[in-house]
Amino acid sequence: MALDGIFLSCICDEIQKTAANAKVDKIYQPAKDELVINLRTKN
Repeated sequence: MALDGIFLSCICDEIQKTAANAKVDKIYQPAKDELVINLRTKN
């Protein structure tokens, strides 16, 4: 999947809403085109 400006903007909006005040715990790359970001919050 190509990462164009519109798609990147949607990703940024989603991350800002769901991961507010979270800290990155770990980042995994299980495949060449896949990232898994483990976030940690106080909740």
